[in-house]
Amino acid sequence: MCPFEISNKVWLNKMDLDKLEKGGNESTKWLAEKSRIWLQQWLDQGAEGFNPFDVLASHYIIDASAIISETLNARLEIHLDDTIKENDSQTFKQYLLCDHEAGYPVKYCYDVVPDYHDQLIKSLLN
Repeated sequence: MCPFEISNKVWLNKMDLDKLEKGGNESTKWLAEKSRIWLQQWLDQGAEGFNPFDVLASHYIIDASAIISETLNARLEIHLDDTIKENDSQTFKQYLLCDHEAGYPVKYCYDVVPDYHDQLIKSLLN
């Protein structure tokens, strides 16, 4: 499992997309082109780049040593919805919890190695 917490540690920006467009093959050029719309959505929200969410999960398959993980147990629990400021209506939502309590064992990825950004760009260019 590669949750938002790990994705939030990896950011791609215009310079990264330019590298992919200029230094890669047709696939990386296509990826860079299609990612510019995604980048613009994030820039419009005030961010300086975007998180490559799904790439982290697939990159684990390519090089697990670049992703820091541990085996935890996963389960769903229902709690008050934390996205509603004043939750007077008692609105609930499901939360995916991963810890050492009862649940289904998963490989929980929670961090990346210090030079991960460079490794990611190089792996995309190769």
